[in-house]
Amino acid sequence: MPNLNFLNKKKHIKQKENLFNFKNIFIETFNSSTTSAISGNIRTKTTILFLAYSMIVYLSAFSFITRSYSNLFFILMVLFIYLTVSLKKENKNIDNKKKLILFPLLQLTKDIADTLGTVKGILPIIKQWALSIFCKDNIPMFCLIIIYLITPIILISWGIPNQEKIYTYHIDEWRFAMAIKNAFTTGKSDVGGIFYYITEGVLLIPFYLLHIVNPLAVKSSLTNLTQQHRLFEILRLFTMLYGVLSISLISTIVKKYLHFNSFVTIFLFIMTPVFLIMSSLVKVDVAVVFWILLSLYSLFQYIDKKSTNKLIILAVVIGLALAVKISTLPLVFLFFITVLLYSPNKKELIRSLAIGLPILFATVIVFGYPDILTRFPVYYQFIHTNTASRGDTIFLKNQRLYLVTKEYPLIFGYFLYLSCIVSLLYWLFLFIKKVFEKKVYVIKKELVIVTGFIIFLCSLLPFRIDGGGNRALVLLPFMVIVVSMTILQIIHKTQNKWRYLLYLILSIGLSLQIFQSYAWVSVLFSPDPRHVASLWIEKNIPGNSTIGIENIPVDQMLPDNVLFEFYKTQYDLYQHNSFVNVDYSGNKYNYIILYSKIPKWPPYIIITNSESMHFAKGSPGYGIDSEYTDIMNRLKKDKYKEIAKFTPNFTYYRYFGNAKDFYLTGLIWAPLSIRIYHKGY
Repeated sequence: MPNLNFLNKKKHIKQKENLFNFKNIFIETFNSSTTSAISGNIRTKTTILFLAYSMIVYLSAFSFITRSYSNLFFILMVLFIYLTVSLKKENKNIDNKKKLILFPLLQLTKDIADTLGTVKGILPIIKQWALSIFCKDNIPMFCLIIIYLITPIILISWGIPNQEKIYTYHIDEWRFAMAIKNAFTTGKSDVGGIFYYITEGVLLIPFYLLHIVNPLAVKSSLTNLTQQHRLFEILRLFTMLYGVLSISLISTIVKKYLHFNSFVTIFLFIMTPVFLIMSSLVKVDVAVVFWILLSLYSLFQYIDKKSTNKLIILAVVIGLALAVKISTLPLVFLFFITVLLYSPNKKELIRSLAIGLPILFATVIVFGYPDILTRFPVYYQFIHTNTASRGDTIFLKNQRLYLVTKEYPLIFGYFLYLSCIVSLLYWLFLFIKKVFEKKVYVIKKELVIVTGFIIFLCSLLPFRIDGGGNRALVLLPFMVIVVSMTILQIIHKTQNKWRYLLYLILSIGLSLQIFQSYAWVSVLFSPDPRHVASLWIEKNIPGNSTIGIENIPVDQMLPDNVLFEFYKTQYDLYQHNSFVNVDYSGNKYNYIILYSKIPKWPPYIIITNSESMHFAKGSPGYGIDSEYTDIMNRLKKDKYKEIAKFTPNFTYYRYFGNAKDFYLTGLIWAPLSIRIYHKGY
């Protein structure tokens, strides 16, 4: 009979000898993780490892950019302690203390092998999913994507800097572009979470390496205008990418989890004025829609098959959505409601929340606000500004009523908005019915979506009139899915002869959506008043004339050449540190900022959006802008004559809205009018 103690001792010695065989350990761990991933059984530990290392790499890069070397040292020390302690727990009986120094490297090897093995196992699944996208069933989706891309591609050069103009027509585009540059040069963001700007910067790296564009060369609004032009075209391509990904996600959600033909859903999604216009700009809003849809997709995955892994993924995705923009905060409440509805008991509910919420908020802080401790006042001010009640406009008596009865139908499309209201009433009735029947569990999935829409809507109403425009785009995924769910219910519950009536209503409604969407877009397709006015000024106002303009020039939507020359002078003064003797010798015209108390006004005056004060007549607070009122009164008193007027092309838009609606929605950043006045001396 063999000596068992001798054999066990020999086996133990062999295990200790193999403990530091890095090659064998890497291969064994790699193969084990690959096998698990292929079988669809990804370990929770692997998911947490991937998240943890992602955070470490992200924070390390952030610390390096911001030159916070003490933070970088702290992060590396935490990593070292984790690597040492985690493996030492598994191997307590190591005799050779000299080998303890190899523990961190050994644990790191195992973690890397675990992660890479999982990635290798997932790759065939991703490949299979990618190939399935190009199947015959998705041909309608690709056709709609092509139709969707036509508009932003045509408008890719609309209102961006070139050799004859500075800034972008929509000034937020300029601010977002500079935020991307600042994120990579200073590691700071003054316009919300930094994650969106970091991802945009990462996408720019190939273009930088190929010498297509150099964002770092843009030092001011007046330098490297060719580089600026390319930069904004590329950034708009990224917006289109987010749009295409959003279309793919909503198609997958509807087909996989609602079992509905996605054609109508996608059509309603893309043929929406606010989505088409935002897809043509460098704005974070389309990216926000993508992250909301990705959160909904992760939510449906969790509902479909609950597991700790899917709970962690859901928490991470919602955290990243919040790291992109704080307006996605309602997703946290949706996360809580989903866990509440789908937890079989109180113990499971507490466990899920205890795992999910810390991961969610850690993701938000690490990826969105990593410097929150040192820049808390800045972030507090930004969040307060973006969540506090605003919309103190003097143009409306009841702003919330205007928002839900006029602006939302105008920017989402009358058919989609009306269908959404009818759908909400239908699901409310069905919910009450199921409560009495004690069968609420039958519509839990639908209840989550409807609740999500209501929460997001309630988050916008405190902003009053500012809850519209691009900010309202967060409602679009929920609106389209709610309407799709209702259509599916109607199809299932009606006889064939009534379905033809439904199809007729859908056809008319979709046609109306197309007309309304392109009625808005037609304003952008037409020559912009700022460009037309610029050409007129060059031709009709003599050189060396002095022109009066309103303050602040960049916000007044002035003609292109006026804005260019004014800020060129300001830039030259800044470069020479002289703000006393203004030299306009390099310009064709001279400029003066208008104030009502200036003794003598110049012969030419440019006034933009003068209609805005007419909208305010009879409203609370009318006349509050006394300086503007004094300027207009001075024009009449000094007998200035209007010699030119330039307005947007409202040929098709006027069928759906008027000039006041256009101004208040702020969907297209264009002046209602540019008026040029003249007084002979």
